[in-house]
Amino acid sequence: PHQSVQIHFPDGFKWQENFAAYNSYNIDEVWVRLSLPKHFPEDTGRETIQAWQQLGPSLVLEEFLIRKDPMILTAQARFEMDRQLQPAGEIVITSRGHARLASELTNNGELTPKDHIFIQGALNSFSKEDEKTGEQILHLAFEIKDSALFLGPLKISELPTIQWQSR
Repeated sequence: PHQSVQIHFPDGFKWQENFAAYNSYNIDEVWVRLSLPKHFPEDTGRETIQAWQQLGPSLVLEEFLIRKDPMILTAQARFEMDRQLQPAGEIVITSRGHARLASELTNNGELTPKDHIFIQGALNSFSKEDEKTGEQILHLAFEIKDSALFLGPLKISELPTIQWQSR
């Protein structure tokens, strides 16, 4: 038993504060659809969390889209607690048009040439060419397991262990 939450900004939005080192940043569209467990634990005691985890609840990011023309970034994810009551899950991110967006941001002065070279190098390292369109596609699969974050087989970071309180 899950409940669904949907958030859609079809006309996008603009950050006015200092975000990502820029004074403002426009997003053309955002779409989020989450599937949440119908019931959440009433407290964070170890026994309560363990009983909740045994019901098999998970948070599922069914759809996530950010469109900043000409880029479209999509993602799907699933999060749950493992047997040790630590976060586990997977996140898959796909992006198209990111190379064109980086070039446009550089041409508009929103991205420095130095940052552009760094970003393009990183994006090119993980991108593949679409055989049909010739467009660069970024596809990243992250996994959270054993208190660590992985990008494919590469361990990116250790995650702090959650210490649940005994009641």
